[in-house]
Amino acid sequence: MRFHYRTIINNYLNKKVSSLILQRKRFNANDVIIVFAEARGGSTWLMEILMKIPNVCINWEPLHFSGVVPNEFNFSVKPYIYKEDRSTNFISFFKDVHTLKISNKWTRKYITLYSAINCNQIITKYVNASLLIPWFMENFEFRHKPIILLRHPIDTTISHIKAFGKNKGYLDELEYSSLVHNKKFKKDFDYINGLSSILEKRIAFWCMNNSNTIQKLNDLDVCVVFYSDLLINPKKEIKNILKNSNLKINEKDLDSMNFRKASKTNFKGDFINDPLKQLNKNFKNLEKEKKDRIQKIFDYYDLKLYSAYSPLPKKEYINN
Repeated sequence: MRFHYRTIINNYLNKKVSSLILQRKRFNANDVIIVFAEARGGSTWLMEILMKIPNVCINWEPLHFSGVVPNEFNFSVKPYIYKEDRSTNFISFFKDVHTLKISNKWTRKYITLYSAINCNQIITKYVNASLLIPWFMENFEFRHKPIILLRHPIDTTISHIKAFGKNKGYLDELEYSSLVHNKKFKKDFDYINGLSSILEKRIAFWCMNNSNTIQKLNDLDVCVVFYSDLLINPKKEIKNILKNSNLKINEKDLDSMNFRKASKTNFKGDFINDPLKQLNKNFKNLEKEKKDRIQKIFDYYDLKLYSAYSPLPKKEYINN
């Protein structure tokens, strides 16, 4: 019973008091560390590693439907703002998000009373926000290069379907064209609705939301990280991320990390410790006919970074 009361008290302190502490702190919006990825793209795994950076706290997926986006913004599941849009309400909102002036139970889920007290650096993890990256880079001067984590769309999509079911978010995404700035995607919906399977449709959604930004990455001051590299040589990639984004971590903490440990979002327990087997498992199980149809989708979106026939990216298209 004593343990039960202690748990209740700790939960109260973590949820209520930590919020008050964070609101009184003065963070700089340009000092935030941002991780961008698609859902099921490996961002939770990367975030759990970056949590080893001293005195950081996690701002968890603020654009999620459980997050903090005002209804009047009329954002979609994967929001889009024109790079040239200088709307002060958007800029002010994201400044407050990146300094934890705006937060809720969902976005603070990884923050404890201890981390709130000691926090002097915020890591904000975004999923499904690829279309916002050019706008962010145009309207903010980040001191740390935003981290763009890219996982092969076939792997990302199959993982999403396994974790959440075939239609998770699908009906919401069909309403894309009615939401803020998203009428430009109308022709994509006509194309996507003509595809023959949920796998193809969801891969096309991935391309619609990522291919245009991927084509601009060479012009953006960001740190591009490939999931495949992080999987094959995690310690080397983490060192590169820290260096490129001007971040520091204790070498002993780095050495003590278990890079082969699956993240907390490994819901189905299907993560394979052998990196090459993990990378190849979905490609091994796809018939050539399906790969051919997926490659046509990549060609339609002019996605050259990935091929339907290999789990590895074509890095020559990214000068990072």
